[in-house]
Amino acid sequence: MKASHRHLLTVVGAIGSLAIAGSAHAQAAPKAGPRVMVPVFAGPKPLGAQAADELRERLKNDYQVRTIWTVPKTDITGILEGSGFRTDTAVNNGDLKELARTARADEILMGRVTRTATGVRVESWLVMPTDLSVAQPLPVVEAKNVGDAAKQISRQLGDARRQLDAYTKCQNTARAGNYAAAIAEANKGLGSYNNATLVRICRLQAYLAMKAPADTVLANANDVLRIDRMNKIALNAAAQALSDKSDTLSAHGDKAQANALNDQAVQLWTQLISADPSDTRTLEAVVRKIVVAANPGVALPIIDTAVTQNPGNLQLLRLQWLIHLAAKDYKNAIGIGNQLVQMDTSLADTTYYQRTAAAYVSVPDTAGALNVLTAATKKFPNNLDFLASQAQLYSKTGRAPEARATFTRILSINPKYPHLYLQLAQMNVDQQPDTALAYLRQAVQTGSDSANFVAQYALSVGNTKYKAANAMKMGEPADNQAKRAAMQQAISFLTLSDSLAPAPAAKFLLGVSYFTIAQTAATDAPKLKSCELATMANQALTKASINLTQGGSVAPDAAKQYLSFADQFRAPVEGQVKKFCGGSSRSGGSKSSGGAGKGGSSKGQR
Repeated sequence: MKASHRHLLTVVGAIGSLAIAGSAHAQAAPKAGPRVMVPVFAGPKPLGAQAADELRERLKNDYQVRTIWTVPKTDITGILEGSGFRTDTAVNNGDLKELARTARADEILMGRVTRTATGVRVESWLVMPTDLSVAQPLPVVEAKNVGDAAKQISRQLGDARRQLDAYTKCQNTARAGNYAAAIAEANKGLGSYNNATLVRICRLQAYLAMKAPADTVLANANDVLRIDRMNKIALNAAAQALSDKSDTLSAHGDKAQANALNDQAVQLWTQLISADPSDTRTLEAVVRKIVVAANPGVALPIIDTAVTQNPGNLQLLRLQWLIHLAAKDYKNAIGIGNQLVQMDTSLADTTYYQRTAAAYVSVPDTAGALNVLTAATKKFPNNLDFLASQAQLYSKTGRAPEARATFTRILSINPKYPHLYLQLAQMNVDQQPDTALAYLRQAVQTGSDSANFVAQYALSVGNTKYKAANAMKMGEPADNQAKRAAMQQAISFLTLSDSLAPAPAAKFLLGVSYFTIAQTAATDAPKLKSCELATMANQALTKASINLTQGGSVAPDAAKQYLSFADQFRAPVEGQVKKFCGGSSRSGGSKSSGGAGKGGSSKGQR
């Protein structure tokens, strides 16, 4: 059905009101009773329309106008035709509510009919137009044909309507804010009809409005669900009550029972959205609750069954896709998503591509993720998020040229795209650390990332490089030279971090890095008789002492120990400077000694 309820609102004004006015004038000579609308029943064509026609005629024959005024078929078809709707097909809930409003119906008798081996099976509900969830299910009828079924449903309707007086009083009293009186009115109506749900729903809503305890809400919700297991109001109330009880138990340390109640809540919420997947507001709210649940997997069998029972229902299929994603059943979610967009290509929107690519990454299937992102970038060529994700996966799989080309493409569109320079830095941090440092500085200069953010990243890289350098063996001059060079790389990133956002952690790591350089340089200087190494050790000790003092709060005991070592090294190192530099830290020395000078690597290292 392509028309929407908004179409009903705008188009039916003149046509619908004229049709209704004419019918009312012709039939309502006596004072008319409540207006009962019987729309086309859900079911195979033309059975749904035939069932509704038979039932309208039966109601007109069985009840006087002052008891029930049946909205004529001509009024209903006039409204639908004027709005571009089919008149032989059941309308969805959103359109049904607008149809009832336009037809000025006080009550709706809706249903579903299916063929059986012996005739027909009819399910029907008495529904309040203001809220289609306020519904009274009538007993299921099995009959030879829709005419015989209509006779039984007509009698059932009369019985079910006996609760309406109590229901109306409950509603009016609740609107006035007197919830205790509303509950009392509802209780009076319980005996008017066996398994009355309208008064039970009103009573439940009154308890909800007065914020009754979770156990009270749950008991009343279950009383409705005992009669109508798919009632949306009761399902939502019961699920929320179970969730509230779960939170309380969890706060008191009873995790096992809390998780069990939470699982029950998820099951009920899944039943709720399966009952009407076209209710997008409820669907979005409930899916969020399922996503954060401790065990969203309990929703899977419910939604899978609903999809199986309603083949071709795109709304249910999309809901199934979302729940499988929430349950981290990524492999099946991917298959469901593919089926979804094959049935309706318009559903392949940015959300679909984002979630599907993430699902492939989680499987993991990087090739599949790249295929999805390639399709996404073709359909949405200016979506930089897709391009960035694609570039990241290229980089992850070792396809550096494709990654750089994609990053360059993003830069040409938006040079301030968040984290772009950080990603470029990450690509180069191992093989070309100087290039990585340049990208990190660009990230700050262009404003693509804040100084604090870049500082944290640089600190993380510096820490990683320090650990790797610290794990390297020490002893022979060549080993020590390699260790100093590795420590100097760590120092470069730590220095950048500290310059952007001074922090004790960066200073502490700088201190221990400089101490290691001093230690190895002092070890090698006598062997190589190197002024350069002696000078390096002396300068590194000074920097180690300064940074360890400023960053000592990170690890006070370790900092104290390193500072003690530095003090012990000071005199021997100064002695090396005098011995190998002739009293000057700048004279003599072997250029082949290697290692970092005052601010970085020697020419020998490069």
